[in-house]
Amino acid sequence: MDDKIGVIGAAGDLGVQLTQRLREHFEFVFINDPKLKSSTSIEDIFKFSNIIHICAPLDKIKIPAITGDQIVVLHDSVMSYSKLFSSDFLEDAGAIVHMLMNKKGTVVVASDASHAVKIHEHMKKIGYEPHFMTVDEHDYLMAHSQAPLALLCQTLLPYLYEKQDEGLLTASGQLLADTLKSREIIWTPETMTSILRNPQLKHLIADMQSILTKVGYNKDNE
Repeated sequence: MDDKIGVIGAAGDLGVQLTQRLREHFEFVFINDPKLKSSTSIEDIFKFSNIIHICAPLDKIKIPAITGDQIVVLHDSVMSYSKLFSSDFLEDAGAIVHMLMNKKGTVVVASDASHAVKIHEHMKKIGYEPHFMTVDEHDYLMAHSQAPLALLCQTLLPYLYEKQDEGLLTASGQLLADTLKSREIIWTPETMTSILRNPQLKHLIADMQSILTKVGYNKDNE
């Protein structure tokens, strides 16, 4: 029997792209989002679907009871948060993925979460390139590749805007401000919060502090 798919958060950037792919391969795709006029209720999504993708902020979703043959796929960009949600609300039965939204169509599938092989096959079927990683491996990668821009947006942009208005930015400073602004616009506040709560960020901060120490910076001497 063909899988019946549900997508919660179908109107967001991730949900729109995923829904389009799913509809190319499955006859029954039920979508939910408060932004959509024709939105299936979350209760009916769980009633009629055996694979449910949650592309909305997890703290906004109340999960109905699931049956033994259902798979709930959690899409938070920080896998450790999906893992915590799965532990708290799904008895550790949630599948965990992160669609990287890159040109290769890479989807990271948590190898140490439930249903990893099934969801690997599911994502490959709809045209993505699944790649196994553990939750910690993935979050370490995101802390060193995705999070730095988010940190710069939060720490530098207000100051750069001020100096831009005063005409005090160099060409490279203006480029930095424009780059950060373009990235900040793409991220929703929920996504920004998710990125910055990555527990693996502690390793990035430690590496940065180590470099400062090597060149002779000592914050205790300020």
